[in-house]
Amino acid sequence: MPSVGILTFHHVHNFGAVMQAWALANTLSRLGHSTEVINYRPKGVHARTGWRALVPSIGHWKMSRFVERQLPLSPAVLPTRQDVDAYVRSRNIDKLVCGSDQVWMVDGRLGLDATYFLGVGGDAVKKRVSYAPSCGSMKSFGANAEEARDLLSRFSAISVRDETTRGAVEALGIEVSTRVVDPTLLTDFGALLGGSTRRRARREYLAVVGKTNPAAERFAHWAAKRLGVEVVGVGTRLTGADSKPFVGPREWLEYIAGARFVVTSLFHGAAVSLSLRRPFVAVDSAGRSFKLTDLFRFLEIEERFLEPDSAGSYPNAENLLEMSYAELGPRIQRRVDESMTFLKGALG
Repeated sequence: MPSVGILTFHHVHNFGAVMQAWALANTLSRLGHSTEVINYRPKGVHARTGWRALVPSIGHWKMSRFVERQLPLSPAVLPTRQDVDAYVRSRNIDKLVCGSDQVWMVDGRLGLDATYFLGVGGDAVKKRVSYAPSCGSMKSFGANAEEARDLLSRFSAISVRDETTRGAVEALGIEVSTRVVDPTLLTDFGALLGGSTRRRARREYLAVVGKTNPAAERFAHWAAKRLGVEVVGVGTRLTGADSKPFVGPREWLEYIAGARFVVTSLFHGAAVSLSLRRPFVAVDSAGRSFKLTDLFRFLEIEERFLEPDSAGSYPNAENLLEMSYAELGPRIQRRVDESMTFLKGALG
């Protein structure tokens, strides 16, 4: 029987969501826990809609195949909270972890999903633990405060991924045990990268990860020219570059691992670059600046986030094209050690 059940955004067509789910499951397994990602897929949430639901996507197929093959999923898809509750009880799962990503962001249309607040399993669940959840940009639970307070009061240990989430939880009168790093910084990606030939490709390249705008594209081309490498758009289309829009999660990871330099607009693009010790900068061209700036303050690398100037262009920061992990590596490791100490203590 599994000792730990994980509830997180694991089935979303999003590289970061899939990677954080794999990383958390992998980390808990390395700590000696028998781990299962509970296959909760609420109807209508994170589903392809409109014409996209009718047109097959190579990228979507690769993402789904990775989830099915690489995550320790529960046997059946569970579409409702009641299904998850019955499953947890039937399997005698006595430890639950709600995983990283924005699992505590209250959707204005659907409201608060108590499943991701571990409101399942009843008294049979002995430990409810959060590892690096986020409320996104949401600063309070608003009208859902009472329900959120009741659910979170049942947790034996609470960690968060960012300061905004800490503030929203502590405003309920609930104590946050600690702030931790995203699970992509805890894990060893060797199991996914082993035997990769792309990391040892003859050509050198700058990888662009995440959505861009014209200013970000100009910066990427400028940086690649200064480094003497070509530009590759990974999981995205990029003007004047070798675009790879339909890569799967493993390929996405491999391209970051093999890059001479990474330009990203994604939280997990930055987190995975840090985990793999790749030189990178982040740009705010995808509406995720609040996530990136919070992470960079936490790790004391604020200079790695580029903001456009008054003309809307990114500064040609040549001093950032090289990146040493001699000092940063130990700083990241201290945060990792703190996070692992939390997990070990919270789950036993």
